[in-house]
Amino acid sequence: AVVMASSSRSPALEGRIRLIPRVKSSLPVFEVGPKEPYGNVVLIPGLTDGPLSLLYTHQLAETLNCYGEDEHTKIGEVCQPFRLLMPTLSSSYLGFGVSSLKQDVEEIDALLDSVPLEERKNSPLVLIGHSTGCQDLVRYMRDGANAKYVSGVIFQAPVSDREGMELEHGKEAIAKAREFAEAECAAGRGQELLPRSTPGVFNTPITCERYASLSGRMTDDDMFSSDLTEGELGEILGHLDVPCLWVFSGDDEYVPPAVKANYGDLTRRIATAADGSREGGKSFPAIIDGGNHALSNRTQRFVHIAMDFIEQEVLGLHPDESKYLRNI
Repeated sequence: AVVMASSSRSPALEGRIRLIPRVKSSLPVFEVGPKEPYGNVVLIPGLTDGPLSLLYTHQLAETLNCYGEDEHTKIGEVCQPFRLLMPTLSSSYLGFGVSSLKQDVEEIDALLDSVPLEERKNSPLVLIGHSTGCQDLVRYMRDGANAKYVSGVIFQAPVSDREGMELEHGKEAIAKAREFAEAECAAGRGQELLPRSTPGVFNTPITCERYASLSGRMTDDDMFSSDLTEGELGEILGHLDVPCLWVFSGDDEYVPPAVKANYGDLTRRIATAADGSREGGKSFPAIIDGGNHALSNRTQRFVHIAMDFIEQEVLGLHPDESKYLRNI
């Protein structure tokens, strides 16, 4: 179905809504761009977010859809617009507490299965994750059946849920709730729901298992915490074997001040860990000064950095040919 969709903060986007087949429940995907694109970009937001909730979505979709319309960004002599795919996963918006990274991986695979095989094999495919969506993509690149077709990954605001929860509610409150959740998991009640008043869950339903994962150390969801060692980061990220762009927000409200005070060190450690599986280095860290968690105050800068990465690392353009690099 062709629809016009928008959030309350941005203009409407014209696109199509279709159902993702081969999942337990029919999940919709909103796609903007041509039905036969030059390449595909998939956007996976984080906790409490979903399609259109990120302010940069509109500019990103418009930029991808128009790519190649001017002389500078033509590939050869042909205009080659991309298509942006925005799935509503079971974990989207307020569903994260009753889902898991494993389920997200299965649903992202179902989405990519719906893209024709020849298109997956022969066209650029870029994944963008925001916040906890970054955890989804780290796991997807390890376990996803279609990961072998991915050309590059952009991680926007890869932060520690554990440190963010402790920053907002205090370490003692989070530790107490985590101990209860872990005890329930040990007793075989990991899928039972915690009270809505549990700290750090945005007043949404959440299972004991997911809470323990989000708030614990070296759990499924703990991938970007500042206290992880180089060895632990390598264990978590070392399988990433495609070009990766790591975009951190300089004024991220979910990152503790002590971490932000030496943010450059953490960003480099994360990028280095992701480069551990190959020579030469294809992992690029960037900090957007003054940017908040969702980059709602730095939308254009993020889109330009993302497009520059796509041009150079996915399409193979020389830095001198990058339209977007000159605008950063």
